[in-house]
Amino acid sequence: MSTTRVASDPLARLGGRSDKNALGQGDALAVYAGAEPRFSYATHALGEVCSLARGDIAAWDGARIQLAPRERGGVVERTALAVLPGDVLVAEVVLENRGASHARARCEWSGDLAGSRDYRGEPGGAKEGRLVQGRIELRDGNVYPALLPRGLSIVVAATHDLQPFAEVASCSYRVREEHRLAPGEQRVLRYAIALDPELERARALAAAALAARDPLADAAAAVRRALDEELPRFACSDAGLEELWTLRAWLLRFSTVSRAFGHFTRPVVLEGREAYQTYCCYSAPFLALDLAWARDPRRAVDSLAPLLEAAYEDGRLPWYCSPSTSRVPVHHASQTGLSLAAFALARAHAIHGERCGATELLPALLRNLRWWRDARAGQGLVAIEHPYETGMDDLRRFEAELEPFLAIDATSYLAANANAVAQLARAAGNASAEREARAIRDAAVHALRTSGWDPARRSYFDRRARDGEPSSLHALTAFYPFLADVADDEHLPLLRELLDPRRYALPRGLPAIAADQPGFDPRGYWMGPSWPAATAHVLEAFARTAKRRDRAQLGAAGALLLRSARLHLRPRADFYERYDPRDGSPLSRFRDYMHSWWLDLFVRHIGGFEPDEHGGLRLDPLPTELVWWRFESLPWRGRRVDLAWSAEEGLRVAVDGAERLHERAFRPGDAALLLPP
Repeated sequence: MSTTRVASDPLARLGGRSDKNALGQGDALAVYAGAEPRFSYATHALGEVCSLARGDIAAWDGARIQLAPRERGGVVERTALAVLPGDVLVAEVVLENRGASHARARCEWSGDLAGSRDYRGEPGGAKEGRLVQGRIELRDGNVYPALLPRGLSIVVAATHDLQPFAEVASCSYRVREEHRLAPGEQRVLRYAIALDPELERARALAAAALAARDPLADAAAAVRRALDEELPRFACSDAGLEELWTLRAWLLRFSTVSRAFGHFTRPVVLEGREAYQTYCCYSAPFLALDLAWARDPRRAVDSLAPLLEAAYEDGRLPWYCSPSTSRVPVHHASQTGLSLAAFALARAHAIHGERCGATELLPALLRNLRWWRDARAGQGLVAIEHPYETGMDDLRRFEAELEPFLAIDATSYLAANANAVAQLARAAGNASAEREARAIRDAAVHALRTSGWDPARRSYFDRRARDGEPSSLHALTAFYPFLADVADDEHLPLLRELLDPRRYALPRGLPAIAADQPGFDPRGYWMGPSWPAATAHVLEAFARTAKRRDRAQLGAAGALLLRSARLHLRPRADFYERYDPRDGSPLSRFRDYMHSWWLDLFVRHIGGFEPDEHGGLRLDPLPTELVWWRFESLPWRGRRVDLAWSAEEGLRVAVDGAERLHERAFRPGDAALLLPP
């Protein structure tokens, strides 16, 4: 294989920045350090559990945070933070007396659980606090009380006795320490804050962290190992795209809740940790598309199974779900919405085969498909009763804000999911389920090609539910039928609008509606900004259609993919909720938002690596400006594939370490190569 190998240290890619402040190991604890530290346990916001995490960020590398030094009375205080596996925050405080005489270092820090609440929940619940053998022990009874009858235990301990310095109330504590340092003396204080439903385990975790030789290095090793081993590795001639891949992989782990309790029966990935800290039927499949490339063949399926297990009796998937309830308060009566769950699971099955377990979820997928058919597809196109069901909130298709409408995006979802269910049913040998799913897909495709398509305007348009009047809005959802492979030759010219700078080809990103539309506002909410979620749909739609129906557009699809990915480089990688498509400036105050998918797009369309439902492999990379790229440890039906291309060496494929293919003359955009099962 190529000598251009993937960099060995993923933390080196992530590090060297002071604008990130998140720590976590994918158990349940997430910590945001900074001016207003925040601690979360799964979907539950705990508040400021420990103010040792308060301060300006000097450096972050995905595993550790170094706070900016503070000087008080000649003593310099430097604090480093890390989260260890098992939900333990470690803080190491180095005190250094740089003066010529003895000095006293005064350190004050605290914690308060008074405002702790679940996502869209309320504060309250019994709280307890006490000092025991030199450590602080808190119990928060408001954390999933139906699941954790003894509450969540929080143990705050140090390598020195906190008893002389601490004051503890029922839900808060304050520590006022004083340490006398000789001239030139440097003293290291270590603190551990451990969270666990079981008090004894929290005590043990805190004690182990305090006894460890170098817990900060241990935390870094755990993150590094996960990034090296859990997902494929990627390198290319663009360092920004390398960092984007690595940050996305890091966020997938950071946003994971792997502790199993309540509805979270398996590891799930939350939509966000800084905001929208919930498990959502709309966004969870986007994350599963990326997780389908994990080396663990069940990772994507496990991330969606709890959602399907929590489905309502009629087959609806809950819009939001927490460990304690599948009825998190929402603003629409149906309490459900669009979800590409079946689509994502079929993708996982194509990659891993029966090892992934996707066919086990076939009954729940079929029930959900039937609900959309029976409850919403009576008029052909799928009816949307409230815009929040689409995940696009105030993307106003009609003048009236809450006007029910027949939706192109919802019908495209139905077609894509029905096709996926048919594939899974065939794999499971369930002929009747396959026929039923095929019939649902055929009906959705027919509705899109007839009621959804306007031949005069040469585009897809939503219709008003009460009278069938078509919308006048040119929205990005018009391209969603290409995601579901609905389009035929008549519809292909629509894709060229993505290349028109007057409409969608804005300098930095794809706008949610065409730029020439009345009401276009690139800095608003949905009526103009670039949303990564919608963009990911269209990138996949454009790439797959160009490959299969219009290969003259391959170069344009590749250029759009890279331009859209680089929207997340400012110049360092980050994931905001939405962006101004003209200049790329982020429009949300929060980051680390997982409302899209990117690893899957990179693998399938930069690498062209596309396993099919029959176990074969199609290699069809898009032409881009990249002069070389490499993927390592891509899964393919129980095998490990390394895939590399460069202008000098062409395309090389190794399966389980043995070279399987070397096409020196191959260039991305050439005819696809096929490897049999």
